[in-house]
This record gives sequence, structure tokens and C-alpha cells, in this order.
Amino acid sequence: AELARVVLEQGLVCGCGGLGLGLALSWWIRGLARSAGTEVEIGMDLVAAVALATLLLSAFAALVSISRLRQVEPATVFQA
Repeated sequence: AELARVVLEQGLVCGCGGLGLGLALSWWIRGLARSAGTEVEIGMDLVAAVALATLLLSAFAALVSISRLRQVEPATVFQA
């Protein structure tokens, strides 16, 4: 149970990190587009939808890893 929590936590941390980088890059590109005379609209509803999708996909990927982790025999994990 603790190992599953760690895997889920790491998946969500990675998802949040990727989300932060992606949002920062989007705002930077938006600024470049604005300086070139093109207006790009990034609404908060879009940001929220992308954030939710990212966190759900990260959690799902972590759950897949957890299910595979539970199928592994502990002796094979620590074998040299």
C-alpha cells in the first residue's frame, strides 16, 4: 500500500511538473505571437481542462504501473 502511494505520488508530481512546463511554454509562445501581431486566446476553461486531463492521465499511468507492480514476485525484484 505504501509503495502504491509512492508510485501514484510520483506520477502526479511528474504530471504537475510537465503541466507547469507546458503552461509556461504556452504563455511564452503566446507572447511571441502577440509581438508578431497575432492574438492567441488561452482561456482559463482551456487551462483547467488541460490540467484535469493531464492529472487524470498521470494518475491512470501510475495505476497501470501499480497493477503491474502487484503482479511482480518480490523475490525477483531483489535478486542480484
